[in-house]
Amino acid sequence: MTALKLIAQEEGFREKPYRCSEGVLTIGHGFTYITREESIDILKGRVHDLYETLADKYDWFSELSMIRQSVIISMVYQLGLTGFSHFKKCIKAIERHDWKRAADEMKDSRAYRQTKNRWDRQIELFING
Repeated sequence: MTALKLIAQEEGFREKPYRCSEGVLTIGHGFTYITREESIDILKGRVHDLYETLADKYDWFSELSMIRQSVIISMVYQLGLTGFSHFKKCIKAIERHDWKRAADEMKDSRAYRQTKNRWDRQIELFING
């Protein structure tokens, strides 16, 4: 048995944070910390997966500029695919390349009201995309 398999078996896996037997906040296979580089590697994988999911679900997605794709990926990262799918009017506006209307629909949301600065930055990118 390799060390990797042994540690994975002994530590077990938890996808959500938990307190270990010593009360230390832990995640995954007993991780108590993560480096910036590890976090970026995980984020790269998730962004790639979101790109593939969006390209499969929406015919128009791959045709967008990289900046507009990035904003939509960021929206889905924050809201989840189900949350994004509730932006029906916004999605229709994107299909028509009506960037201003899509931006207005983004502003007409609870997510916008909760994280206004984030959404203002992304909406500006999206419009100028």
